[in-house]
Amino acid sequence: MSELDAALEDFIAHEGLPASYRDTVRQWFLPLAEQVLRQVAQRRRTLIVGVSGCQGSGKSTLAGVLVLLLKHLLGLRCIALSLDDFYLTHAQRQSLGATVHPLLATRGVPGTHDVELALRTLRALREGGEVRIPRFDKALDDRVPSAQWLCVLAPLDVVVLEGWCLGIGPEEAAALQTPLNALEAQEDAQGVWRRYVNAQLQGPYAVLYALVEFLVLLQAPDFAQV
Repeated sequence: MSELDAALEDFIAHEGLPASYRDTVRQWFLPLAEQVLRQVAQRRRTLIVGVSGCQGSGKSTLAGVLVLLLKHLLGLRCIALSLDDFYLTHAQRQSLGATVHPLLATRGVPGTHDVELALRTLRALREGGEVRIPRFDKALDDRVPSAQWLCVLAPLDVVVLEGWCLGIGPEEAAALQTPLNALEAQEDAQGVWRRYVNAQLQGPYAVLYALVEFLVLLQAPDFAQV
């Protein structure tokens, strides 16, 4: 068994994945890793790879597999990050909920992330020196104290950033006038929440997404799968 095969077996066992996932990796993700390698070869700076897709589509698993493959294929220095780890703190979201709209107290949508922290972190990973990587504890609904953040030495060759809203653009203003579902109709009848989210996509999130140079979309077959 090769070193890569052994590492893949360990990954499958650690993540509790079915044995058939090995075939998925070989059919789909090895070729994807090779595409990423070609992108790396064309640049002299850190490549930021984005992995987007709805909840349950396998974003974090793919991000981990890509890092594993890139490390073992060429010995690249890589890290997998989640947009979830850049959520605003509980206190910051409570403040947004009180001053802008109550729905913003709940993490998830654009506008509930600390985009400036994400930008600083990604840019630092392209430069030299020690970089601290934030973590968010969903059980506590709050950011982990900075003393517990992972510390890595930059620059890295590849950063894989995964997030469900990664790469999503804003809607036209006219599209926001009519509620799309019961939540918007009952809790955002005036459209304050959805206009705020849309403005975040037009502004700070667009700056963040512009750092992603290679974007992968995982498309679930239907909502029942999610």
